[in-house]
Amino acid sequence: MLKSLPADVRPYRRTPEFTESTIPKGLLKEHTTKPGVWGVIHVTQGLLEYRILATVPERHLLTPDK
Repeated sequence: MLKSLPADVRPYRRTPEFTESTIPKGLLKEHTTKPGVWGVIHVTQGLLEYRILATVPERHLLTPDK
């Protein structure tokens, strides 16, 4: 199960929407955010496999309703 964001998190930046053919190349390889920064993924159609590469790897299938 994906973790919830802290209650006091506020947006400060938003990327444009993208598709599998327009996704920024940096998101296709292993990457991290700065400490205290979280990302929110909104899937509007289709399916996205989201992987967290950590000591205990996680794999999540994200859909528009999830």
